[in-house]
Amino acid sequence: MQHGTEQMSPSSDSGARVLLFSTRNLNQHVSTCHRYEFEDVIAAADKVDVLAPNRPPKRRERRFVRYGKRMLRQQPPLIDGEIHLTREYDLFVGMFRRPQDLRYVRLINELKEKCRLSVCLFDEVWPDDIARSSRSDLESLAQFDFIFLNVEDGVEPLKEYTERQPQFMPYGVDALSFCPYPEGPKRSIDVFSMG
Repeated sequence: MQHGTEQMSPSSDSGARVLLFSTRNLNQHVSTCHRYEFEDVIAAADKVDVLAPNRPPKRRERRFVRYGKRMLRQQPPLIDGEIHLTREYDLFVGMFRRPQDLRYVRLINELKEKCRLSVCLFDEVWPDDIARSSRSDLESLAQFDFIFLNVEDGVEPLKEYTERQPQFMPYGVDALSFCPYPEGPKRSIDVFSMG
């Protein structure tokens, strides 16, 4: 799996059947590590090309300009230019945190033509996230054949914006890989994240 591909177009000779769009190089925060682990599971299950674009150099804008754009929902994607697919895939998997991240899908040329099936996986989409999303972001859902959310409360509000039936898909945890048996450590709290 490629973690830091600088290419905007996946390799045309990889033989991969799946194209996985990842924001791992755009948003590197500890709260998103479970999504990247899930991407690693997908990449291990089949031949996968990972499209993980890097951030361009920082844009220089004044603080009030950035704040104004955020209030008007005019935040541009963190990547510059379009993404060109040079080959066909059986499956496209887009893993996104919230509907605003669908702005990256609009940058992928010929997504429906190059990928037979497409799946959108949302991480933590709440009803108010959907209400705050722009119509153009939500219209990008039309490109997906399947839409999955890991928050059940977001399924009903998202139905209003797409012809597809969003599905609730809770995460699972590989408990054995995190089990300290047979040498259990002292009981303590090393990391605590409350919501």
